[in-house]
Amino acid sequence: MYAKFKILFFALLLLLTGCSFLPNDLKTAERLIDTAPDSALQILKNIRKDHAMSSSDRALYGLLLFEALDKNELALQPDSVINYSIGYYLKKDTKDNLARCYFYKARMCKYAQKYEDATKYYLNTLELCKNSKNFNLLGKTYSDLGEISEIQGDNSKAREKFQLAVNYFNKLEKKLPAGYRTLDIGRTYRNEKNYKTAHKHFISVLKNSDDSILN
Repeated sequence: MYAKFKILFFALLLLLTGCSFLPNDLKTAERLIDTAPDSALQILKNIRKDHAMSSSDRALYGLLLFEALDKNELALQPDSVINYSIGYYLKKDTKDNLARCYFYKARMCKYAQKYEDATKYYLNTLELCKNSKNFNLLGKTYSDLGEISEIQGDNSKAREKFQLAVNYFNKLEKKLPAGYRTLDIGRTYRNEKNYKTAHKHFISVLKNSDDSILN
């Protein structure tokens, strides 16, 4: 009788555990976000957002979800999730996480072609990153701002943003993103029919890159 009770107890415990939020799952997803974003996304999708999740965990969940979606090149949604994270980190004055939230909110607007809103959120990111050493986030932010400027026909401003992105990626010795941004700079010259200068940038990418797709 006691043995049967133990079996039923552990079965019920496993059932309840499987349906609830485990803080360790969130920590695991955060640890995997850079090296295995597909696995991180799967963990996050399996987390059930119930009343047991604290405000801080819910905010981190929203940030990690958008980061994982972005790294897997999937649509950034729903906006209510990232909006909650922004609201929480605004109250807590957590600059690093808030800057990352603004970046993904900006990307969501950029993909929706809401460039004015996107630029506002990117500028918020830059403001929070003053004196920061998060060069990767700074590089990505300037990359996106450069794309928006190019779309809007301002090639000069686009070049300025792309060059800043190159500078930050070079600080991290990230040759691939730096190469793509150098390619973008060359394209802005090509847009202006300045083919000689564009050609110089394209050649510099070929000389410094061993990535077949970029080449």
